[in-house]
Amino acid sequence: MQATALKGVLADERVVGRLQLLSAIYRGKLQREEARQNANTIMNCLSCWSVRGRVVLHLRLYAGKVRQLQRWWRATMERLRKTRHEISRRWVHLEREQLMRELNKAEALPSHGQRNSKPHSKLSLQERIQLETVSEKVRLQFLDHELRARRFKLLSRIYRQEDDLKVWREDVKTWLLRREACHAVGAELAEPSPFSWPPIRPSYLPPDHPPHESKGRPCPPGCLGRQGDKEILAMWRSARRNPHGGGWTEIPKMQTRKDKNRSNQGRRGQPKGAQEGDTSLFGEASPEDLRKWNADWDSLPGLTSVVDFL
Repeated sequence: MQATALKGVLADERVVGRLQLLSAIYRGKLQREEARQNANTIMNCLSCWSVRGRVVLHLRLYAGKVRQLQRWWRATMERLRKTRHEISRRWVHLEREQLMRELNKAEALPSHGQRNSKPHSKLSLQERIQLETVSEKVRLQFLDHELRARRFKLLSRIYRQEDDLKVWREDVKTWLLRREACHAVGAELAEPSPFSWPPIRPSYLPPDHPPHESKGRPCPPGCLGRQGDKEILAMWRSARRNPHGGGWTEIPKMQTRKDKNRSNQGRRGQPKGAQEGDTSLFGEASPEDLRKWNADWDSLPGLTSVVDFL
């Protein structure tokens, strides 16, 4: 009976339309209630995250900076490794040439009682060169420390070059603005073009030879690569004098608080005159000297009224 009645109701188009309208209204209410619940959830989350969310956001930004720094260091480490490999290759070539010049000289004939005093004299030239060469471990360690020290000493020159580059760009920009202003007015610029090369960025690497030298052409007399060869040979001699490590340029260390305390403790044991000499190189200024150079309390602006008020 119910199925028959329901089938009769569904046969009426007016009833079906009203039922569809009722279902749409109810569905809209459900969607609106669900949207309100979602909005309340978001509001509660934002209220709870007003302080903690900033911490999480800063942590995410910090993690991004760490990843950026890691990518930069991987690329820089690879570049430094290639640079060290190139200098090490020049080191080996120059070392071999220098040892051949030193060991290829004719030795004096030994006397009758000194024939067996030099066992290395029976070795070939290649074997003697192999014995005199610096080991690869010592060479790479020396290059790591020496190039690091050269980079450290170059920082002041790099800062100076950056300042000079800013000045050069400002000069070029000013001249371009003047030229555009003269063209807009229809006049000619009286100043000539300030043509000048930008400041060259200094390098800590030993100067290299020109590329055409590898093709068999001779090196010109004014080649900077010769100066680079001298610097590498100086490194080799220093490493040769220290076969167990050391001999490279030391980087000055910053004085820590513990070192300062030790130095202060050492000064306490000094006589009074020596301690005062350390604090002031020119001695203490007397009130007459301060008044002579207008550096006393009465002549300094803004201090008299404050002293009177206190």
